[in-house]
Amino acid sequence: MNSAQPILTFQTKPIMVVVAWIVTLLISTLPTIIWRELTGQVPDWLSWMQLALLGIMIGLSFVWKEIRGLRQYFIVF
Repeated sequence: MNSAQPILTFQTKPIMVVVAWIVTLLISTLPTIIWRELTGQVPDWLSWMQLALLGIMIGLSFVWKEIRGLRQYFIVF
């Protein structure tokens, strides 16, 4: 009795993985750490730029078909 059940796989586009990783790194504390190590202080505008990046990415997810699946990921952040 060899019943072959279909295997469900989820295939992601490489661009989705690249965009998700880049945005994750840019909105994490990594830019703060790098900026502090290079200059000794963190600029006040850095956190606002991270929020702006998320807003831009949410907006882009409505028009850029390839990253539409990342919209909820950006909203959760």
